[in-house]
Amino acid sequence: MTEKTQKAEADEPRLHPDLTNEEFKAAQAKARAKIIADRKKVAAKMVEEQEIRRLADEENMRPDDDTGGDLVTIQIDIAPYAPNITLDGRQYWPGQIVTCKRRVADSLREIMFNTWRHEHTLKDEPLTQFYQRQRLTKVSMKSGAVSNAPTGA
Repeated sequence: MTEKTQKAEADEPRLHPDLTNEEFKAAQAKARAKIIADRKKVAAKMVEEQEIRRLADEENMRPDDDTGGDLVTIQIDIAPYAPNITLDGRQYWPGQIVTCKRRVADSLREIMFNTWRHEHTLKDEPLTQFYQRQRLTKVSMKSGAVSNAPTGA
């Protein structure tokens, strides 16, 4: 040590009985760096968990949610007057095949049924005619041709 540093240390009060002031300040800086690194790890983990929850909500599939049931696949089939279904901020389009939790699929099925029920009330025909209609659809085993298939009308 030089004379100036010895004189400066002699003027400063001792911060620790066993360490020099420089060693004490270095230990403090090391502890501070360790705390900052731990804080960053915790913050990164929180951001990752929030992003997982946000993405799962977007897809209507929460990994930590057991109440929704298993995953099911359904096709969106709504009446012609309805452009789409919006459920929990997500849009489902006609003809789209969706894999989602059973609770979401149940809600979608109910909405699809209600669109068709409304369509039949507008046409003033009961739903029983739709379900009782004889279709007699036939598929040829040889050529795969379909006859008497139901039409969209």
